[in-house]
Amino acid sequence: PVALVNPAPETLSEWTSLAPGNAVGESSGLGNWGLAWGPDGLYRSLNESSNVNLAGTDINGNDHIDFSAPTIVAGDENWTDYLYTARIIPSDNDGHGVVFRFKDPDNFYRIALASQGDGGGRPWQGVSAQKKVNGVWSEIYHQDLADPGAFIPPDDVPYDILVTISGNRLEFVITGDPEGAAETHFYGPFNLTGDTVDRGKI
Repeated sequence: PVALVNPAPETLSEWTSLAPGNAVGESSGLGNWGLAWGPDGLYRSLNESSNVNLAGTDINGNDHIDFSAPTIVAGDENWTDYLYTARIIPSDNDGHGVVFRFKDPDNFYRIALASQGDGGGRPWQGVSAQKKVNGVWSEIYHQDLADPGAFIPPDDVPYDILVTISGNRLEFVITGDPEGAAETHFYGPFNLTGDTVDRGKI
């Protein structure tokens, strides 16, 4: 797989590129989104190639929650309960993942994965989940790397993620190397407490 970038900008007309801010309103910048190309033409897959990000701030002693990164969303802002899947091929160890119930840059949920160590405000190494509601960030979950089943995504190896959100109940499944050694990891269910987001895009 391959290089890219916006062969025809209108092909991303259904998507909105943004960069939600951290707890003090600073953001990473929009990034560089395009459609990936392969030997036979368009892969019809999204690609982000900028390598921009902004470290998280200290939230009650945890600086791995509100990191800012390029984000792209689509769909219907009135979607409520749903299941969706994505295949991600991480070419950078900084971080990657998905958002869901994305109402606006101040209200959404996020699942993040990273292989890089988690120092200096970066995402937790492995798997984590955050929420931002009414502009306030908090953590839903982060993986204990001492767990023998912990998943750290290898660079340039695909993984599939399946997210199920129903009411305030969240579950997700990650399958690493789905067309090779295929190893599946289950997360949740998590009961989302406190302020929540009841609908939004992906």
